[in-house]
Amino acid sequence: MLNDPIPPYNKPPIIEAVIALHFVAPLEQKDIDTFARKSKKSFPFSEDIIEMSTIFNPQTKQQASNVRKIGNKLNSADRTRLIMIQSTQFGVIQQAPYTDWDALYKDARSHWEVLKKIVVHKPVSRVSTRYINRIDIPIGQDGYIDLQKYFNVGLSLPAYAQGMALQNFFVTSALRHPNGQYMNVLQVAAAPSPLIDHLSVTIDIDVATIGEVPVDEDKLWGLIHGLRKYKNDLFESCITPDTRSLFQ
Repeated sequence: MLNDPIPPYNKPPIIEAVIALHFVAPLEQKDIDTFARKSKKSFPFSEDIIEMSTIFNPQTKQQASNVRKIGNKLNSADRTRLIMIQSTQFGVIQQAPYTDWDALYKDARSHWEVLKKIVVHKPVSRVSTRYINRIDIPIGQDGYIDLQKYFNVGLSLPAYAQGMALQNFFVTSALRHPNGQYMNVLQVAAAPSPLIDHLSVTIDIDVATIGEVPVDEDKLWGLIHGLRKYKNDLFESCITPDTRSLFQ
C-alpha cells in the first residue's frame, strides 16, 4: 500500500467521479421532488428516472408493463455536475473536467445538507465513491501495445494470440479489503480512443463500506473522506510510471 497518494496530477485522467449515500429505507417521491425544486438554481435541468417492469401471465399469454418514477437526475447548466437522487440512494457526480477531491467532497456535503433539511432523519446503510479514469495509450508503429508497460492489471493471452493486435478487453473483480470494512469493485476495459493512433483503457474503481455507518454527521462524512485513500491506493497500484507520465 502507498503511504501517500501521488495525485494531484496536472492532467488527471478522471472522466467521472461520484460520492454516493445509500439509504436503509426508500425516500418518498414527494421529498425527491422537493429537493429537485430547491436545487433548481444550481441544477436547472431535471429528468425523471424511470423503472420499467413487465409481468407475463403464462395462462393468458398476456403481459402487463408497469412504469414508475423512482427519482430525478439533475444537471448543471454546463452539464458537468449532476445529482442522481433516487428512492434508495443520493449521488453527487462530477464529470470532466475534474478539479479535485476537496471540491467534490464539499459539493456533496452541501447538497446533502439541503436534503437533510427536507428529510430530517434518514438512516444510511452504506457510502461509496466511484471514479472512472480514461487513459489514452499511444499505439506503436507496428500497431501493438505492450499492456505490461502501462498497467499492473490486465489479461493474459495465449501464445497463439500474442501476434494479434488487441482491439478490446474487459476485466472485472470484486475485492474485499483486508480490514473487512470496504469492498472494492475494479473494472479495467479497453475501447477505441477518441485520439488518433491511441487505445483507451478505462480504470473504473468503486469503493463501498461494509457494515454499520455512523449516525453522527461528522463521523459519517469523515468515513466518506477516508474512501479517497482506498480509491487512490488501488488506482496507483494498477498503473506504472510510464502511465503516470501521460498525465503528469
